[in-house]
Amino acid sequence: MSRTNLIFLAICGAAWLLLYQLIAAQNRALVVEGRPQSRGASLINIRPASRVAQTLPVKVLLIHGLSASKSAMRQMAAELARWGSDCYLIDLPGHGDSPERFSLRATVSATDQAVRELLSRSNDANSSSPPLVVIGHSFGARVALGAARRHPRIAAVIALSPAAESFAPKAMVPLLIVIGAFDFPFVRRGAAFLYEQVTGARLPRLDEPGQWQNSTGSSRLVVLPWTDHSQTLFKASSLHEIKIWLIRVSPTIAEVPFSPWAFWARTQLRAVFCIFSLLIWFPVVALLVDLVMPGRRKPNINPFISVPEGRFTLVGVYTFAASLAALFLLWVNPWGRLGLMGGDYLTGLLCATGVVGLAVLRPEWKSAGDEWKALLCSLLAWVILVAGCSPWITAEFVHLDLNSIRFWRFPWISLSVLPFFVLDEQVCRRMLQGLSTARIVMFHLSTRVILAIALLLGFFVLRNGQFLVVLILPGLVLTSLLCWCLAAWIHRKTGSVAASGLFGALATGWFFSVFFAQL
Repeated sequence: MSRTNLIFLAICGAAWLLLYQLIAAQNRALVVEGRPQSRGASLINIRPASRVAQTLPVKVLLIHGLSASKSAMRQMAAELARWGSDCYLIDLPGHGDSPERFSLRATVSATDQAVRELLSRSNDANSSSPPLVVIGHSFGARVALGAARRHPRIAAVIALSPAAESFAPKAMVPLLIVIGAFDFPFVRRGAAFLYEQVTGARLPRLDEPGQWQNSTGSSRLVVLPWTDHSQTLFKASSLHEIKIWLIRVSPTIAEVPFSPWAFWARTQLRAVFCIFSLLIWFPVVALLVDLVMPGRRKPNINPFISVPEGRFTLVGVYTFAASLAALFLLWVNPWGRLGLMGGDYLTGLLCATGVVGLAVLRPEWKSAGDEWKALLCSLLAWVILVAGCSPWITAEFVHLDLNSIRFWRFPWISLSVLPFFVLDEQVCRRMLQGLSTARIVMFHLSTRVILAIALLLGFFVLRNGQFLVVLILPGLVLTSLLCWCLAAWIHRKTGSVAASGLFGALATGWFFSVFFAQL
């Protein structure tokens, strides 16, 4: 076994344990428990441990955005609970742990059920019963606005980076809209449209930070500087605006001071914890390969696929393959049966791109004698990632647990995207061998830009009904880069293009099965 890997594992493990203890100490101030509903996924209740639930001054229902889950709202809910709020997190149908499929009707039904249950615990005759505030992010903001229209007992709505929603001003409750200066253009236009509907005022283009409020103070729009679509959930300035709005609903919230620095420190602590949960994977996989393949130290020149010769430039191969894939999916998309919003089209795009790319490059397939060991290491590395690393990330930020309802999609997606990742690994690990790391990374990013363009073409031209998936496009690009780095480690340790390609396919199949909303 490598001494360096053992030392790295010991350092990462010690740091992980220290961070875990610090987070556990912070969480002792909160109570986190599930609240079952009559149907659908249970609500997660987060409240201060030092107070009885019935004495808390305000209830808050937090609704996540498209292809997210209650995990995305957890840090905000924890901070609100520290102020004295009784917070509830929900998984919309087709997201997270919800057993239902996503549709607008199912979303309305699940939200109405949660609102009714929370309001039913308050007594109309009791003037001291806590009011209910609904907070929504992105698509969740649209859901929150609809709930306020149907349930006039909701005390206020806070819309973070909201999707556009037609709303009757006379039915409007107190409304806070928070967006980022770097938010998507159509989100900024939608926020301005919503504010103008409610107040009747005309706004300038929301390209710069600023604040607007109507004469009665019942509606407010804030554009935060240096903030994008997702950061409205995690920025201290966003939490500051939320607290001001909650104080309007329940003045006792002001009794607990809000420290932007403390909130930033707690959020960064959890982010670093998730990073170390992932970093541990690298030395563990290295030690695993040392055990299974003790004789392989350097990548074999020809471990599985020979290097082909062709007249096409490599970027041109991706462009040509992605273009043909988009045309093919215009005609038919067999992956539509997967029932994943955006995920079915993206799976088909990767599969068709990989098949066309391999057909253009025409590699000669050759198998090494110990290739099965490399493939075994790749499979075990994926199991370690899913079972050992992802649960800790799910608990803090992003839902990555694959439940039984979604599991059947995993093998189909993995097999479908396997040709693309074999092509990608062949090009990056073999045909570009000898180039600097920076040039290889730039090539990788350029291929992802090509795929993103093809994806946007598909969503806006071919599949207009799923265009909201572009909200998560930056996250898909970052996830693709992370998967590529993990696959690079597999290749570095096993020397096998087949192993790194298999790992990329398994990781992508797992992520697509978990991440995209199921229709």
